[in-house]
Amino acid sequence: MHEITLTNISYAYGEQTVLEDINFTAAAGEFICLLGPSGCGKSTLLRLLAGLARPTTGTLTLDGKPINGPGLDRGVVFQDYSLFPWMTAGQNVVLALEQAFPGKSRTKHRQTAQAYLEMVGLNDVFHKLPGALSGGMRQRAAIARAFAINSPGFAHG
Repeated sequence: MHEITLTNISYAYGEQTVLEDINFTAAAGEFICLLGPSGCGKSTLLRLLAGLARPTTGTLTLDGKPINGPGLDRGVVFQDYSLFPWMTAGQNVVLALEQAFPGKSRTKHRQTAQAYLEMVGLNDVFHKLPGALSGGMRQRAAIARAFAINSPGFAHG
């Protein structure tokens, strides 16, 4: 199902209102693009959907359940990649998998991380540090990490 609904969402940073009276529903499979000038609240809205911030007013639901915090049912790829610079691309993905699926074996986590890195075209970066990757490659490693923890059926079977 995976329907996201925003009802009367507003958000303020202190006295500054960034979002006001946002209402929409997005169904599974829909593609939505947020467009607007810098500072208009696009990233704030994404943080709200990820559960990393709470709206000042209104409700956010996923499949009819309130979004009250982060969850494995949603993934976020940050603008700054959020990769630990002292860990390889593969280790960054494995760490997320270990947190999301603590009952799985280390071997399974490594296989899954490699599969998702390959899925985003990063076949040979498992052992490379983020500093050795281009910006686009770091972004794809972050995407692989988000996909891996949000699609356990792919390689966790």
